[in-house]
Amino acid sequence: MVSKSINLEIKSQKYMIAELDKVAIKAVKTGRTPIARLEKVTITIESRGTKPINGHFDSKGYVDKDGIAFPHIMISAEALLRPMVEIGATLVHEMVHLSNHSQDIQDTSKSGRHNKKFEAASVQAGLEIIPTQNAQGREMYDHTKASPELAAWLTEVMNPDVFTMWQREHEPKAKAPSKVRPWTCDCEPKISINRPISVEKWNSTCHDCDTMYRLRD
Repeated sequence: MVSKSINLEIKSQKYMIAELDKVAIKAVKTGRTPIARLEKVTITIESRGTKPINGHFDSKGYVDKDGIAFPHIMISAEALLRPMVEIGATLVHEMVHLSNHSQDIQDTSKSGRHNKKFEAASVQAGLEIIPTQNAQGREMYDHTKASPELAAWLTEVMNPDVFTMWQREHEPKAKAPSKVRPWTCDCEPKISINRPISVEKWNSTCHDCDTMYRLRD
């Protein structure tokens, strides 16, 4: 399940998913994010669109061909352009939700706000809570980062070549400079007529307002 709005190369996608799977398995086996019961889980890469998220966990977010729903971890394609350790910390964050879900621990409110149960599990996993407050001045636990210990572990278990390959293929292309400039006259409402950027002077008069065209500010 990969968003068609993002140009993903099959090769880098395959390796990236395999790398995320590997880190997730190691997080479980080392006890960072213990799983109380085995169940099918899938990790996908998707475009976050306009949502300001790096990852997301849904306990029943993926439905297989038989109509059976099971846990789903989504990592934002845009977030994969960040440094490797930050990507790993996002995956561990979502694995904490999976771990809590497997133990029937409710670690978020109905609105999605993370609670103290999430905080406790995230600290066990090696994450640090980034201090934030809501509009009422209450402490929030939604945002995390890798502790120095987790950062060292991620650096050891993650393959930087996979992330370098992904980022090389998906880094946003620099916008080419415009080859035209807008010219205008005294007409109301204002109009714009694009002319090649090489044109420094345009000796032409508007037939409607009878004024010379000039570069628009």
